Amino acid sequence: MDKLKEEVAEQEQQRAKVKSKIQQELNEPQLALDIAKKKIQCISKLSLMEIRYLRVVPELMKETLLARSYLLNPLCVTDKSRDISKFIKDMLDFDVATITMEQIKYLESNFTNCVEILSRERVTKLIECWITRYEIFHECPQYLVDIMLQYTLLTKLEWKFQSIDRQSKVMGAIADWIIACVNIAKVLHRIQPLQGDLDRLNVSIASKYDELQVLQATS
Repeated sequence: MDKLKEEVAEQEQQRAKVKSKIQQELNEPQLALDIAKKKIQCISKLSLMEIRYLRVVPELMKETLLARSYLLNPLCVTDKSRDISKFIKDMLDFDVATITMEQIKYLESNFTNCVEILSRERVTKLIECWITRYEIFHECPQYLVDIMLQYTLLTKLEWKFQSIDRQSKVMGAIADWIIACVNIAKVLHRIQPLQGDLDRLNVSIASKYDELQVLQATS
């Protein structure tokens, strides 16, 4: 019985470590998602109605709404709901654990296209400024190469969010929610091995506690 108790204690320590690792991974993206949801809660029905009845909906707004619909239901990217309350509730009640890697890859590749163009344009302007200033037309200096690399490595979704937020605070809140959902979904997929370890430890510890109860009852 003593050996069994030692095994339980050891596994409980392992479980605590695994739980701590999982929590550390989830803390930041969960906080971002909570903040994004608060922004969604602050969206007024009037604001949504005004956007719905725009004669010409800007391309970034269309893209944001399509991304939202794809995240909620990848089989139907057209949101036909006329219920404003449901439009908001669907986002607040959405389970990010249902987001697949296929959805993540699609959103990261299709929801960020114009961001790549924006980055290239900004880098081009920096190079043109350097050339104009020094009237030199040969190789680009290393610091500008580094800047180009930084633009390439920047989170594209964050760049897209800034562009959308400038056009519409409502769409900016929705874009922020999409970004937060994608980011936490990526973490959930990454920690699946840890979650598997935690599940196995839970089963093993529960089984050992059952054994202990039987031994204590018969002793």
